[in-house]
Amino acid sequence: MAELAALGIAASVLQIIDVGVRVVERLNDSRKNGTTLPHAFRHINTRLPVFIDALRETKSRLEDMTDSARKAIRPAIEECLIQIQKLEATLDKVLPSENESGAMRGWKAVVSVKYDNDVKEMDEVIRHYMEAMAQHRQLSSSNHNSEGRRDPPKPSSTCPFEQEPDFIDRDVMGEVMLKCQPGTKLALMGIGGVGKSRLAIEYTYRMREAFPQMWIFWVSAKDTTAIELDFRRIAKAVRLPGWDEKNTDIFTLVRDWLKDESNGPWVMVVDNLDDPGVLTATPAKANAFVDIDDKAPLHQIRDFITVSRTGSVLVTSRNRDAAQMITGNCAYHIDVEEMNEGEALALLGSKLNSKVLYIDTDAAELVKAVDYMPLAISQIATNININYPRLTIVRATEKLLSPNEDTIQLLETSMHEASRDTQRTNSIVKTWHLSFQYIRETNPSAARLLSLMCLFDRRGIPDVLLSGQYGEETTAVIAPLEPRITWWKRFRRRPLRLKRRKRSVEDKTAVQDIKSTFDDDWRVLTDFALIKTNVDGREFNMHRLVQHTTMRWLEMNGELKSWMRRYIAIMGKCFPSKPEYDNLTLSVYLSPHAQQAAAYKPTNEEALLTWAPLISSVAAHASYMSNYALAESLSRAVFELYKATLGNENEHTLRSAQQLADALHPRNHNEEAEKIYRWTLSGRQKLLGQEHKDTLHTLSCIGDLLHKRGKMEEGDAVFKKHREAKEKMLGFEHPSVQRSLHFAGLNFFLRGMFAEAEDIQRRTCTHAIATSGVGSDEALSLMSMLAATLNMQEKYDEAESLYRRILRLELQNNDGKEGLSFFNGIINLGNMMEFQQRYGEAEHQYRQAVDGFKDVYSPEHAEVLKTQERLALLLSQQKKFGEAESLARYIVDTRRRVLGIDDCDTLAGLHTLAKILDVQGKHRDAVPLFDQAYIGTKSLYGTDHPVTIEFMNDFNQAKNKQLEWVQEETDIGLIKEVCGHFQEPPLANLPPQAIVV
Repeated sequence: MAELAALGIAASVLQIIDVGVRVVERLNDSRKNGTTLPHAFRHINTRLPVFIDALRETKSRLEDMTDSARKAIRPAIEECLIQIQKLEATLDKVLPSENESGAMRGWKAVVSVKYDNDVKEMDEVIRHYMEAMAQHRQLSSSNHNSEGRRDPPKPSSTCPFEQEPDFIDRDVMGEVMLKCQPGTKLALMGIGGVGKSRLAIEYTYRMREAFPQMWIFWVSAKDTTAIELDFRRIAKAVRLPGWDEKNTDIFTLVRDWLKDESNGPWVMVVDNLDDPGVLTATPAKANAFVDIDDKAPLHQIRDFITVSRTGSVLVTSRNRDAAQMITGNCAYHIDVEEMNEGEALALLGSKLNSKVLYIDTDAAELVKAVDYMPLAISQIATNININYPRLTIVRATEKLLSPNEDTIQLLETSMHEASRDTQRTNSIVKTWHLSFQYIRETNPSAARLLSLMCLFDRRGIPDVLLSGQYGEETTAVIAPLEPRITWWKRFRRRPLRLKRRKRSVEDKTAVQDIKSTFDDDWRVLTDFALIKTNVDGREFNMHRLVQHTTMRWLEMNGELKSWMRRYIAIMGKCFPSKPEYDNLTLSVYLSPHAQQAAAYKPTNEEALLTWAPLISSVAAHASYMSNYALAESLSRAVFELYKATLGNENEHTLRSAQQLADALHPRNHNEEAEKIYRWTLSGRQKLLGQEHKDTLHTLSCIGDLLHKRGKMEEGDAVFKKHREAKEKMLGFEHPSVQRSLHFAGLNFFLRGMFAEAEDIQRRTCTHAIATSGVGSDEALSLMSMLAATLNMQEKYDEAESLYRRILRLELQNNDGKEGLSFFNGIINLGNMMEFQQRYGEAEHQYRQAVDGFKDVYSPEHAEVLKTQERLALLLSQQKKFGEAESLARYIVDTRRRVLGIDDCDTLAGLHTLAKILDVQGKHRDAVPLFDQAYIGTKSLYGTDHPVTIEFMNDFNQAKNKQLEWVQEETDIGLIKEVCGHFQEPPLANLPPQAIVV
């Protein structure tokens, strides 16, 4: 019964306080609005705050009062309630409301005088009861002191989350423990889902464990209501009077307690502080009793988040501006980055069920795919646990690396976690959508910048392609393309367009009046940790998941396609149309970003014709860089598009078909390449004619492909047709015709068709002598080629005569000095002599070349060593094995030192040395060298390369010789061993008659 009585009195006190606060606020508002209060009301306005404070003190002591004391005070409380309610009713009659007319306001001002006496009477009653309650409080206080004081509250924690048993310790935790000292305000900064709140929760439990006398206060800063609610929890925990009253100035109460150092050590965590507007809000109750005439600014919520010499504040935030409002010093901002690989793997292991089987390398690929983001790892681990074995780590990684609808479901599904607020999403996608939505509402320009950035390759986004490309002025470019209209229609539509523009401007003035600069927008995105900036400040990077979620948001809101069109327009202007040496650096730099546009294929026909040239240029660059797989994929997309939209007999369609075949050819997709080449040739012959340069180029490609496929005669016929058409169109003297003839002659030479090669080479050589002169570089080169062809046909006299003529011309060109070209000619002459087995003369030529090269190059130069290698083999053929072996070992040692053991020249030198040893019968020494040369060449060129095959055959032959040699040695040893069993007995042991003279 005593408890019920106390509750009844407490309820009455709360009712009085509630009405009293409303009366004070009403009087203050009236004074602010310029309303003149009657004299009696002014006294009430002064006395009521004191009265309310006294009531709060009385309420806090009700539980400690005796029954007789409570009975004595109850009538006074009830009478006070009656008087305060009468006072509020009188205010309604006297003070005007906002919606009342001027006449009614005037009338109330006139009649307010007659209520002066009533108000004075109420004021007197209230004053009387205040004095009675004060006397009663003093008596109760003395009785209370005599009976013993109530024990003060024990330090505790208001953190609503349990400590995680599987918390993964991170490097950043040590920095938090070091910096979060009494008297400091520290902020954990980072993108949503990076684990800031988890760190803060773990920090509070570690502090409570280390310091049991420390208070831990948790404040959720998602909005002002949440902050006020958590401040009340703090007030309740420390037993502040009035904590449960609706109109109590809870912010001031808690702040005053925090500043009182006698209350002991404490830590306050302000979690999820992302909106600066929450901090700048003005609590009504905290400003209720501010003097109206005081010109000082009203108190904001941030004014009540304070520290003392015994207390500290730890903030978690995605917004650097919001955190700065609390800390006031960026030096006290700790950037929480993604986990490192070890931490991420440990987190994944702690979240996965024991039934989930995986290997470490697969787990490493998964955490890498989500950029080591803790929330994403936890979310995907939960999905795997629920859907295993249909969803494994490998399948989850594949979905992440190839985004589709399954990826969306994997990342957007929200899974509950004990360490996160139930009102906050546990989906990484939805978490970042909230950030993007907030930026869009507060900084629309920054949101547009992120919308454009997410379409680039996520690494190395150049600032020069962003600045000035995402403002509202680009709306015309982003908007769906409309058909062109005449000037007359544009003129007639002008009034309607002006009306729309006016309406649009009116709508936008409420959003943003001042145009943001690129630097402002960059800072917003950086402060929210959505992007990172390289050291030079010119390139930006973003998380793979940030890119995905931003694109997903744009898609959900119907904006993705328009931004894709804008991106295609930007890349189309910047990416070089043709790969050339001068623009190669730019092409390589932009290629990853231009490749992204391949996935942004528009549906609008006119937009497609903007997309296709860009993708064609990217394909050409990929082919130029020997990335034929990418070139094929892109070229095929462009070809199919042009074929569907422009038809078969269109220049763009045929050019894209040629590009596709050019990408298929190096990949050995020969059958499809030939089919497309022939289709292109047929189309170009109809559209451009038989002798057009593009038609002839396709014809040449067909001939080259036929040779590659082993259709030599058909290929020769195509090339002949190509040469004849080209000669007819351009003339025999044209450089392009001469180049075609030269390559044809070279092709015949390499195929062993020396007669055909000789015929073409004589024509080209004669033309070069006639046009450029007998001593020109072109003529000498062609004469050297003709001499080699004559040599292969055993026309030695003419070949030697031609070689010596070349040498004389080289000396004439160089004023009698022996230059590099001369020594190369010497080698060619020596090679011909070696071919005729004129070894002595050939040796003389090779030695002369070696000495000449040494005068020009260093002894370790490749040309010197290569000529010495020829000489070593020639010496071996002459059975000069000592010098040959010594020279070969010198070549191998030099190349090992200069080029390394795996260089192709070093491997060739090993093979040469092995051959010289093998000829001498040193099979045991030769076989390991043959083996080493073969293995190195195979790893360098592949199994099917001609050099690899040659080295393999020599190696096998050497092994067979070694086995035969071993067998012979074994047989000889067995014979000796067997003969040893039949040795003749000594003569001394024989009888005399057995000795025959």
